[in-house]
Amino acid sequence: MTNEQIPNRGVPTGPPPPPPPPPPQQWGHGISSNPVPPAQPQYASGPPGQHRYTHDGARLAGTGMRVAARLLDFVLIAIVSFIGGLISSTALSSNFDYDAYRTTSGVISLIISLGAIAYFLFAESLWGTTVGKLILGIKVRSAAGGQLSLGQAFKRNAFVLPMYLGAVVSSLVMLGSDQDFAGTMSSMMYGGTVGILGNIATVGLSIALIVSISNSPNLQGFHDKLADADVIATR
Repeated sequence: MTNEQIPNRGVPTGPPPPPPPPPPQQWGHGISSNPVPPAQPQYASGPPGQHRYTHDGARLAGTGMRVAARLLDFVLIAIVSFIGGLISSTALSSNFDYDAYRTTSGVISLIISLGAIAYFLFAESLWGTTVGKLILGIKVRSAAGGQLSLGQAFKRNAFVLPMYLGAVVSSLVMLGSDQDFAGTMSSMMYGGTVGILGNIATVGLSIALIVSISNSPNLQGFHDKLADADVIATR
């Protein structure tokens, strides 16, 4: 009997072969020759505290930078309003011409209030930025990457309407008041009350929007989501 014919009694022949690898996982439902890859995320971010980016690599502007840019715009409009107040005060003159003061003050306030609304709408829809945003190097754009439409800009800035429309109502009340001192003071009181309520409403909405931006993984506030817009850093 040769060696090949000697039975292998009780002698291990080695470990069994490993099981075959599982078949590759298919995307979609069932097996397909043209698998559909999963959708790519629109936004990406690094570890906490680092910058966040859009799907095309643009860096999103942080909450603090956005708040600072909006405050700069409000300060700019406040300076224009202050200059307008000085001009209207000259109409009172030494003769205490309350009718001239009422008319001048009402017209100037009306122009500034409507101009402030137009400023935010057209600046963002035409150039994607305002003076405050330009100074701090941020820009508004559509989430798809294009320029904002006028309707999108309106949705983003609707929260400032109570403040400036309150000023518009205040101006109209002043323009429609009596011409004497008592009528002017009364119109200023009622108009001022409307303006104050508008300011309070805008401040409350602004705080809510700041919180929503901070809590959003892609730094979109409620107004940004409504307008389908992103605010990105340009430098």
